[in-house]
Amino acid sequence: MLNTAPDTSPEEKRADALRKAGKKRTQEAITCTEKAIRQLIKDGGAINFSSVARNAGVSTKFLHQNQELAERIRTLADQQKGKPPRRLTEARDTGDSPIIAVLKKELENEKQRTKQLRNQIEELEDANQKLLGRLMQYETYMD
Repeated sequence: MLNTAPDTSPEEKRADALRKAGKKRTQEAITCTEKAIRQLIKDGGAINFSSVARNAGVSTKFLHQNQELAERIRTLADQQKGKPPRRLTEARDTGDSPIIAVLKKELENEKQRTKQLRNQIEELEDANQKLLGRLMQYETYMD
């Protein structure tokens, strides 16, 4: 019987093993970074590239090169600067990621605000109709 699979040379096997080891190392670094971010959020620590790298045991270069991690760190750092830390605490309590929980809370607030504004519009339209009716009565009276 013929072997249809191409023979791989020892160099190709070593290269493949190195690629697999590199991917495994990268995945472990990502896992450590995610864990460090969660811990910083839980502890209320400052989230920035240096603190995350230090807590995760990775380089800041690694964080900057990984687009997803870099974006997450930037987003969380911006949230810490612009939002009260209490919101991050509320996020932890819901079990969602802090970003999702903050966005859900903001969406809920915007829905409530929209409802209030719609009620206010209704009240103003009613008042406008009453004033229009009074104006028509006044014009009829003046004629």
